[in-house]
Amino acid sequence: MADIPGLALAGKKLTSEISYYYLVWSAVFLVLIFCFHILHSRVGRALRAIHEEEKAAEAMGVPTAQLKVQVFVLSAVFAALAGSLYTHYVNCLTPGSFNMMWSIRFMLMVMVGGMQSLWGALLGTVLMTFVGNEWLQVFADFEVLVYGAILLLVALFLPRGLVSLASQGFGSRKVRPSLADGSS
Repeated sequence: MADIPGLALAGKKLTSEISYYYLVWSAVFLVLIFCFHILHSRVGRALRAIHEEEKAAEAMGVPTAQLKVQVFVLSAVFAALAGSLYTHYVNCLTPGSFNMMWSIRFMLMVMVGGMQSLWGALLGTVLMTFVGNEWLQVFADFEVLVYGAILLLVALFLPRGLVSLASQGFGSRKVRPSLADGSS
């Protein structure tokens, strides 16, 4: 598909990269707020219960199949939003627009940051975009091997992503009551 028109807001066509930048980050901000509201609601607690132990959540009356379908549809809506913003930005869409390397990059973004945290996904995306665009260009011929090595290292040493390091750092500063009073 070629000659896809650019986006227009309030009748004014977005022509500069900076206008798309602000539009995309506004969409990211709104999606993050929406996701935080979901995570801190009854549905979010049910989704965490499904993640931890699906059979136990089902036994407690959580409609697991229904919630899984709803999360799948919501994920598809977010992917469609991102895809439409990208398509209108580049003004064309081809089968080669997203090859296997893009899938690997997207998976790596989520794994590096942390799959169980919205902040982790955002951190991983920003970090891997910067690292991929700036530092890994030296290894352009061996891109698959470098991303594979990063994926392997993250899976082995940081299975919960970089956000887990931050949470461990904050957790280690807390004084446990049993140690504070001298008993063990």
